[in-house]
Amino acid sequence: MPEEQRSFISHAYDSRESILASCEQVLTGRTLSARDLEQIVEDSLRGAPAAKIAWAMSTIMEDITAAVAHIAVPVLIIAGELDKIDPVGTLKSDVLARIKGATMQTLPGVGHLSPLEAPRDIADAVAEFARGL
Repeated sequence: MPEEQRSFISHAYDSRESILASCEQVLTGRTLSARDLEQIVEDSLRGAPAAKIAWAMSTIMEDITAAVAHIAVPVLIIAGELDKIDPVGTLKSDVLARIKGATMQTLPGVGHLSPLEAPRDIADAVAEFARGL
């Protein structure tokens, strides 16, 4: 990811307006409740400025593809069909393909904030996965 884009991302959570814009334009595939949006704003504004910059300028660039190959437990990857941060194709090629025996379920119409967008779908997917163990 180019430094210019990472610099832009490092300020995505600086203000109420930038946080809401990030939710609407990048993070979600479904409309969130006003309560969930307020929680995201509050949580984001409480984050340490240095941590926000470190995430965007360095942590986001970490390549974990080799590390995931060492995972040796049952794994369910839950992907949001509309996730722009961790797209389905990237999860398939960079994560699913590297974890022996992992399975993946894609949630239709869901973005990056899947626990807020589709909590029941996630609970159902995890319950079904657990029953199969």
